[in-house]
Amino acid sequence: QYSPLAAMTASSGDGSLLLPVHGLGTEYIAVGRPEGRTITSTRTRASVTVVATAAGTQLTLIPSVEIDAGEDLGSLSVGQQTLVPLQPHQVLHLTTMSEGGDLSGTLIYASQPVAVFAGHEADRGAAPVPVQAPGDHLEDALRPVSAWGRVHVAVKTSPPKGPSDGLIIVASEDDTLVQFDPPIHQ
Repeated sequence: QYSPLAAMTASSGDGSLLLPVHGLGTEYIAVGRPEGRTITSTRTRASVTVVATAAGTQLTLIPSVEIDAGEDLGSLSVGQQTLVPLQPHQVLHLTTMSEGGDLSGTLIYASQPVAVFAGHEADRGAAPVPVQAPGDHLEDALRPVSAWGRVHVAVKTSPPKGPSDGLIIVASEDDTLVQFDPPIHQ
């Protein structure tokens, strides 16, 4: 996959994880990163993309932040439940509207199995950087809530005295208890 960035002089070579049809589902909770920032305020956006697999698919979207849903739907407000009909292979692309926007927590329900991808146009980390700084196009197939597990393994990717690793943890139910073994030390 090769992803040129519109209106920028940079481009990004990327890889994606794709799930087989039997790995798709009907209920998703978006997980992503906040929108990147640059010193010149050129926006790069976080995104969620939904691809229908069956005729007559009805999506119900409940945004966690204000969303740009394209020309047909316009902007969607936080918590605004929106119904979207899709046909096989039809795509709905959603992006953040404001700097720092993060689509994590956006709810997606579908009447038929759909593929959902969360990503970012050009992530440059948390600190503001020049617009010419290289950015990483991030994209991953989300797993449906029905495929989530109860036990997960996270490994440290940096040396012990190096920078901290970050985890994004999303629960599908209220009052979910998260435990670490061994405990995390600050």
